[in-house]
Amino acid sequence: MKKAFATLLTATFLLTSCTAVNESTVSSVSETEISSSETTTTVETTALFEKADQYPVYKVVIKGAFLRSEKEYGENIIAGLQEGSEVIVLKEYDLFSLVYTQDGLIGYVDCSNIQPTGEYKNPDIDPSSAKISSRDDAAKALEMDSNVILPDDTVLNQSYPVTLVRSKDSDYQQKLLPVLLGNDYKKTVDSDDQIQCESTDPSMPYRYVWITKANGNLWFYDAMVTGERGGEYKAPSMNMTPEESLPIAQKKAAEILGEERVAIPSQSYIKHVHISYGDEATYKRATREDYVHMHLFERQTEKGINILDGGTKVRIGVNGISDLEIDCSKYEIKGSASAKPISLDEALKAAGKICYNNSTKVFYAELVYSNRVSGNDNFNLSWYLVTNKGNYVVDCVSKTAVCDVDTYG
Repeated sequence: MKKAFATLLTATFLLTSCTAVNESTVSSVSETEISSSETTTTVETTALFEKADQYPVYKVVIKGAFLRSEKEYGENIIAGLQEGSEVIVLKEYDLFSLVYTQDGLIGYVDCSNIQPTGEYKNPDIDPSSAKISSRDDAAKALEMDSNVILPDDTVLNQSYPVTLVRSKDSDYQQKLLPVLLGNDYKKTVDSDDQIQCESTDPSMPYRYVWITKANGNLWFYDAMVTGERGGEYKAPSMNMTPEESLPIAQKKAAEILGEERVAIPSQSYIKHVHISYGDEATYKRATREDYVHMHLFERQTEKGINILDGGTKVRIGVNGISDLEIDCSKYEIKGSASAKPISLDEALKAAGKICYNNSTKVFYAELVYSNRVSGNDNFNLSWYLVTNKGNYVVDCVSKTAVCDVDTYG
C-alpha cells in the first residue's frame, strides 16, 4: 500500500509541479516587474505532502540558487544553496517551493532551481509548525584557508586609538603638481567635484592630473607610457612578474614622491592579486603578458597599523610609470579613546552575516584603519580580510562588515 501511495504521490507531484522560472534568466528583469507579476499570478496551493509520512527529496541543480524568506525575488535572501546539495520539499507554490535544507534552514526556493531525486525522507521537524528561518539563523563565520596569514599575537594584544580622522593636505597637492606635470601646466576643468590639470611643458607631453575635491586624492596619468596617444602606439608586454617589477616601480616612484611614500609594499594586495588568478601558473603567464603592473604601498600609523585606502598606487609599464594614485590626506588621532581590536572570531562572524557564498575562505587577515563602514572621514580600527570572493572590512567599533564585491556570487 505504501509503495502504491508513493507511486501515486510521485505522479501527482509531476503533474502539478510548479511553473519553471529560472532565477538566473530573470536577472535582466527588474525586481519591481517580477514582484508585480507575482502579486497577480501567484496563488498558494494546498500542500501536496502535508499528510504524507515522508516528503520528497530534491537536489539543487544550479549554481547561485538562494533560500528566501518570501515567495518572491528581492532583498529577502536567507542563504545561498550549494549546487548538488539536497533539500526536502514541504510545500509547493506556483513559482516557489517551501524547503528544509541540510543545514536545518527553512525557506523558499525558485522551483526551477531544484529537481526531484525520487527519494523520500521524514524531516526531523514538524512541518505543520515550521517557521521561516532568518538571515541570523543562516549566518556562518567565514572559514579560514589552511595556509591563512594572520597577525602576530603581540599585534592583537595591544591597545590602539579607536579612530583616526582624515583631513585634506592641500599643501602636499600643490607641491606635487610641478613634479608631475613640469613647471608649465594649465587647469582644464574645475567642476563641483573635480579639478583637472594638463601639462603644457614640451618635455612632459600627455601628462594629466585629476584631483578629487571631496577627499583631495590625486590621480596622475602619463599617456606616453601606455600608448593611449590616439592609438598609434601599442605598449609592450611586461615580460616579468609583479614580484620582478616591484623594486623597479618602488625606485621610480620614490624619485617622484620620496622614499617614505613607497617604503611599505602592501602584503594584503599582493595576496589578493595571487588569489584572483586562481593558480600560480596562470598568475605568472597572465602577468607577464600584461602591459602594466599595479603596486600598492601602505601608509602606517606610529604603531604600524596600515591605513586602508590611504597609501599610493603605482602602475608601471616597460617605459616607466603610467599612473599614480596618491592619498593627499593627513590623519590625526580622534579623541583619547583606545581599545584592543575585536577578536578574529568576532570579525569572521560579522563578515559571515553578509556573505552568501559557502565557498568563501579567508587567506589573509590584518588590522587596519578604514572608513569603508563609516563612509566618512572617521577611520576606525578594523579587520581587513582578504578572501577568494572579495575583501571584507569589519569595523571594530560598530562590529559590522562590508565587502568590496557582490557577496552573493
